[in-house]
Amino acid sequence: MKSWAAIVCFAATLAAVPASRAPASDGKVPSERIDALVRDLGSDKFATREQASRRLRELGIVTRESLERAASDPDAEVRLRARSILAEVRASDFEARVARFLADNEGSGDNSLPAWAAFSERFGSSRLVRELFVEMHRSEPALLEAMADGTESASAALDECTREILDAHLESQMDLGTLASLLFVGSDEDITVDERRGVQLYPYVVHSTYRHHYNSPLWTAVLKKLVADWLVRESTPLVANQNLIFAAQLELRPEALEISKRVLAEKDTPTNTRVVAIRIIGHFNGTAELAAVEKQLSDATTCAKTEEPQSAETQVRDVALLILLRGTGQEPGAYGCEAASLQENILVQTDQPIFLDDARRQAALQKWKLWREENPQAFED
Repeated sequence: MKSWAAIVCFAATLAAVPASRAPASDGKVPSERIDALVRDLGSDKFATREQASRRLRELGIVTRESLERAASDPDAEVRLRARSILAEVRASDFEARVARFLADNEGSGDNSLPAWAAFSERFGSSRLVRELFVEMHRSEPALLEAMADGTESASAALDECTREILDAHLESQMDLGTLASLLFVGSDEDITVDERRGVQLYPYVVHSTYRHHYNSPLWTAVLKKLVADWLVRESTPLVANQNLIFAAQLELRPEALEISKRVLAEKDTPTNTRVVAIRIIGHFNGTAELAAVEKQLSDATTCAKTEEPQSAETQVRDVALLILLRGTGQEPGAYGCEAASLQENILVQTDQPIFLDDARRQAALQKWKLWREENPQAFED
C-alpha cells in the first residue's frame, strides 16, 4: 500500500508535466499492453508507477477506455493516476482535433467535432464560425456531444446543464462558449426545454449575448440568428410572452412579428401576452399582421382599469382597434380615442383608457366596420 505522502508527491509531479508530452498514438498498441501498463500504476515500485504513467500519456487517446475503468479502481493511487492521465490525454487529444478542425477549411477530411454538421448547416463554415464552435466545445463539450447523439440525449444534457448553472448561481458568469451552446441546443424545436429553466436562465443568456457581443462580428455572423432562433421556437405561453418582449427590445422585427402572429392565433394565449403581441405589431408597423389584429376586435376581455378622472376600462379590442387605425393611416382621435392614450411609444401600456365608456367604444367599432366595407383590400386576411 502506498502512502498518501507518495500520492501527493505524484500529483505535484504530474501537474508539472506539459501537455505536449502526450503525443497521439498510431492506435496499433495491443489492448493487453495498455491494460498491463494500467496495472503497473498500482505497482509497489515508484519507478514502475512513474514509467507506466509516462508511457500511458505518450500513447494518448487509445488508452481512454482502460483509464476510464481504472478511474474507479479500489486502489486510491491507481484511481488518482488514472484520472489525472485520462484528463491529460483527453485534453491533448482535444487540442489535436481542434488544430485539424481549424485547418480543414475545405471540409475535405474527417476532422469534424460533435454537432458540427448541424451547426455549420445553419451558420456556414467560415473561420469565424469555426472558432466560435471551438469555444463552444471548450465550454460545453458534454452538451454538444449529447446534441450529436440525438434529441433525447440533448434534452437531458440541456436540462442538466441549465440546472447546474442555476443551482450554482452562475447566470452572470457564463462565457461566450456557454451562451452560444445554450442558444444552439435550446433553439432546436425538437429539444425539450424545461419551462422554469427557460424563464429563469434564458433571459440572462439572451441579454448577456446581446450586451457583450452586439458590436462583435460574431453578432452578425452567428449570434443574432442564434438569439432569433431561440426566441421564435414554439414555447409555453409564459416563455412566449418573455420572448416577445426580448424580440422587441432587441429590435428583431421579423422574429417579433412572427411570434406575435403565432400567439394571437392560439386560443389559450393569456390576455397580457395577447395585448403585448398586438402592441408589438403596431410598434413594428406589421401591415401583413393586421389581419391577425383585426380578429381581436371581438375580444372584450378587460386588460386594464383606471379610476381617475373617472372609472373606465381598457379591453383587448380597444388596443386592437388603436393599432389598426395607426396601421391603416387613420387618425385615432377621429374614432373617439382618448388623447392621453395616444402616446408615441405604443409598446408602453399607459394607464389611460382608450375609450371612456362603452358607448364610445361601440361607436368606434361601428365606424371601423363601415370603413372596412369601403376598403376591403386595406390589408390581406
